[in-house]
Amino acid sequence: MTTVKEKEIIQQKFKEKMDEDELLNCMRCGFCLPACPTYIESGFQETHSPRGRIALMKAVADGLITPDEDFERSLDLCLGCRACETVCPPGVNYGSLLEEARDIIAQNKKYSLPVRAVRKAVFSGLFPHQNRMRSIAGLIGFYQRSGLQTAARKIGFMSLLPESLATMEKVLPNVPPMKELKNRPEFTPAIGPKTKRVAFFSGCLMDTMFLETNNATIKLLQLAGCEIVMPKDQACCGALHGHYGEKDHAREMAKKNIQAFEHAGADYIITNSGGCGGFLVDYGHLFHNNPEWQGRAKAFSSKLKDISEILVEV
Repeated sequence: MTTVKEKEIIQQKFKEKMDEDELLNCMRCGFCLPACPTYIESGFQETHSPRGRIALMKAVADGLITPDEDFERSLDLCLGCRACETVCPPGVNYGSLLEEARDIIAQNKKYSLPVRAVRKAVFSGLFPHQNRMRSIAGLIGFYQRSGLQTAARKIGFMSLLPESLATMEKVLPNVPPMKELKNRPEFTPAIGPKTKRVAFFSGCLMDTMFLETNNATIKLLQLAGCEIVMPKDQACCGALHGHYGEKDHAREMAKKNIQAFEHAGADYIITNSGGCGGFLVDYGHLFHNNPEWQGRAKAFSSKLKDISEILVEV
């Protein structure tokens, strides 16, 4: 529950930090509505649409409404998929507005102890550390291969879990053994004549839970004549942190990635994950108040290509 004092502080921060020009860019035309999954799923509630959320942000910044629980819920329900941006005539940077709004709330609101504990464990204790991600993935792989998964399903244990967790368990990909998770190549030569030297952004979940997809990507790049470097010092892209109001943590990981790829000597940086790519290409926005890092971030993002783009090119 947000206190009255916290609401006042949040409202003042909205006035100070939200980009008013960007808020005013929204023409309320409604092109975003059919592209927004939460607007459709909510039964076409305006407050759960991109233009509705922008209107709410503007109203909070202007002091017309207070940032109450309904306002926070509207922002929380947004998936941050940014499908609205692709159909927006004036090109509103909705994703940046959403991240700034969530960051203001997260940094000026006192969460309950259980929520703080979970946020700290996920945002500070897990995702920034690839070795821990591998350990968690390794345990999931053991659960799948040891027969525990089969037994748990057979005795009906999954029915005791919340529906969301039970559904997630059903769609878990097959996780490779720990040996494969740890044995990642830093350099892979091209097959046939060399066309490009590329650096591969392996990601955190992609290089553990979806390792087979990463391996297939590397193989395709090889067959296309690309030699591949995979910087070992790269980190999580920071999208999860950026989307959930932990922008300082997102900047830390962005800096780590920028530094890791600056020395790769690659023509392009390749990603095969839409979520990672969508955040990586906007690194410049993370450092809009830091000229030194903004220049380096934009240089990093200028080299980004999705796997499909590089395959078409070469």
